[in-house]
Parts: sequence; structure tokens; C-alpha cells
Amino acid sequence: MHHQVAPITGFVLLVLAFTVVGASYLKFYNERTENYKKHMYVLNHECHSGRQLPQIQYNRMTYDGTSTNCSEALVFTSILPCMGAIYDMWIASPFFALMYATDWKIQLIYAVLAITAVVTAIRSYFTCQSHQAVLNTFSESKNVVKSRIGGRAQMLVKTTPTAPMKQLAAELLDDIPTFTNATSSSCA
Repeated sequence: MHHQVAPITGFVLLVLAFTVVGASYLKFYNERTENYKKHMYVLNHECHSGRQLPQIQYNRMTYDGTSTNCSEALVFTSILPCMGAIYDMWIASPFFALMYATDWKIQLIYAVLAITAVVTAIRSYFTCQSHQAVLNTFSESKNVVKSRIGGRAQMLVKTTPTAPMKQLAAELLDDIPTFTNATSSSCA
């Protein structure tokens, strides 16, 4: 039963992780697609009209709540929304904030987490190795037989009758008094 629970638990955790990452990706993808359309509109209607040149435009335009200019619109639309959503997810992740942190407190937290992860991985490896060694010892033993009930492996262990109770029982079995017909006929 225990061996069947581990793969099911792993599968459930994997599906949960994919669901969380997928939902997060969908959010960033929708935002990126909307901004892509806005930047494309600015690029097609404002920048290509010939009224303003991208080289000399330094001011910011705002279109439907999105701050942009011709150069930024050109760069933004050169990246596909699906790839841009992955980049946006990375930028918004706590890992990015920790890796590029400028505050020493955040860098300290990052270092402690990294050390904890390495120590946990090493301990897990050695624990797994020791459990595997124990399992190998039992599975390679020649004193293992299959049970007639259920077909499960059972280990045979040889015991010695050195215990005082077992020795006393053996002596009593050897000294059992025998009754003969002569004693029973004399009572009659």
C-alpha cells in the first residue's frame, strides 16, 4: 500500500505545480497580448505615419494606459507574446528579485536559502543511500521465502533454544511419565 501512495502523491504534486505555473503564465500571457496590441497600434498608426521619427522621439506617449514611444513599441513587438510572457514571469518571480538584490538583507536570505537547499539535498541523498542499502540487504538474503498466503516475501530467522523456558520445556517433554496397563489393572 505504501509503495502505491508515493507515485500518486508525486503525480498530484506535479499536476498541482503545473496548474499553478500554468495559471500564472496565462495571467502574464494575457497582459502581454493586450500590451502587444497597444504597442502595435502605436507603431502602425503613430510611428509609421511619418509625422515623428523614432530617432528623435524622447518623450513618452501613453496609449490606453500603456506608456510607450516608437522605439519601445518596436522592441516590444519584436518579441512574441508567448516568449514575452515567460520573460515577464521571470522578472516578477521572487528568484529574480533575490538574484539581483541590492539590499544586503535580501542577499543574506538568498544565501541562507541556497545553503539550506544544498544541505537538504546532501542529507536526502545519504538517507536514500542508507535506506537502499538496508533494502538491498533484505532483498539479497538467501533466507527469504515466499509465503503461501499472499505470496509476500518473508525472512526466515534461525533461533536457538538457549532461552531458559524453551530448555525447560524440552526437558519436561523428555521426562514424561508413561502409564502402563499393569497399573490400571491393579486398581480394578
